Amino acid sequence: MFDTSEDAMPLHQVATPGQAINQLQLAHARQLAAEAEKFALVLSFANLTQVLDHAGDRPVLDGSERLKQFGHAGTPRIAEFGVLDVAVALEISEDSAAALISDALDVCYRLPQIWQLVMSCKVRVWQARDLARITAPLSLEQAQAVDAELAETAAGMSPGRLQKLAQALTLQAREPDEIVAERADRLARRGVWFHDSESGVTPMSANLNAADGIFLNTQLERLAASWPPLATPTPCRTGVPRA
Repeated sequence: MFDTSEDAMPLHQVATPGQAINQLQLAHARQLAAEAEKFALVLSFANLTQVLDHAGDRPVLDGSERLKQFGHAGTPRIAEFGVLDVAVALEISEDSAAALISDALDVCYRLPQIWQLVMSCKVRVWQARDLARITAPLSLEQAQAVDAELAETAAGMSPGRLQKLAQALTLQAREPDEIVAERADRLARRGVWFHDSESGVTPMSANLNAADGIFLNTQLERLAASWPPLATPTPCRTGVPRA
């Protein structure tokens, strides 16, 4: 899961630009693996503190440690003082440690497919934490539904696009009944239409849901980037020329 088996070359032995780039790539891979491993260890610690040492029939005294839910709906409660251990281990504040624990629990339990992408180093930890915060208001079922849609394209999507997609899907999941009905009507009218060609140009129009629209826009940007630029680009309707 965190394979960084290729040996690093001592800096004093790096003698060519190619070797420098190769070692830079290895260092970057090790950094990604270390980030994912640290995130996984935070989760492991949280999962191992779901039971208190003093749990049982004895009464809980004021000031005694209790189980606390750091994450959101669907995540387990853990020992509240554990946040101090994480803070000391990582040399961060108590608030930062609590946020890290919360995000690790949220990503694992509420966004399990994104969690797998993080563990395979296909999505950065900071991106997954951002997705956890965006989807925090959702129920467990809603969050996991958003997770399934995000996971389909997350590995190849830019951070900004992924964030916008998560925001769109989260807003979509929280819509009130009347907006849901309106959206269902709009979804029923989805489609792509090609109109009569004139002067060598074929107009096209489409109605897409938010996720598909963002994905299509991303794919068009990739395609446009692979083509040589036009001498006099003609802006599309949104005012952004593709090529």
